[in-house]
Amino acid sequence: RGPMAAAGSEDGGQEPPKELAAEGPPFKVLVQLLGGDFVEVADLRPEQPLSELRDRAAGCFGTPARELQPCLGARFFTREELETPFGDLGVSEGAEVTFVRQARVYLRDPGTSGYNKTYYCRVLSVEEVSRGCLEVEFDVVGDMSLGHIQNPIRSTLVTYTQSEGAEAFEEKLHLPTSVRYQIDDRQKQVKGTLVYDEVPLTGRGLFFFCVA
Repeated sequence: RGPMAAAGSEDGGQEPPKELAAEGPPFKVLVQLLGGDFVEVADLRPEQPLSELRDRAAGCFGTPARELQPCLGARFFTREELETPFGDLGVSEGAEVTFVRQARVYLRDPGTSGYNKTYYCRVLSVEEVSRGCLEVEFDVVGDMSLGHIQNPIRSTLVTYTQSEGAEAFEEKLHLPTSVRYQIDDRQKQVKGTLVYDEVPLTGRGLFFFCVA
């Protein structure tokens, strides 16, 4: 059987390569930090995500991007919408986008707890991603000395809050609503992010990995 012939057009010539979909035309918008002056941000494209504008606005304002929530008119964009293209959100030429700064809880590398040097749990970060919602990024390394690494979804967050006028602290147990994995090898390493909802952000808190 002979070699296959290259695809060609009806007249026997080689088909021209298909053109890639053209990018949308660049546009510019005005951004402001609530109560401040407007600043122009140019060279945006409809297919880019809203996070592109947030990140560039953060550079203009000298503010951490994670503390900025964008809104267009009376519409506040959610965290999930940050990865949605401008074209799908109605953000186009001449739009005026306001950013509200919300100082949020953020702890980097708050602690490590271990059974030995080869079996330990490290909390990489704790971040408030929206009101009352915390994400705990963790990295657990094991050597099978205690068996397989346990299921992270059993991890608990305990908060201690004190009401005005009360002497005692109120203890509350929080279970994760979801978990996202970067690595899921129960024999060697489990790394990911746990999500906790309706968490009070005053008082103290403790994190326990895989409480039975």
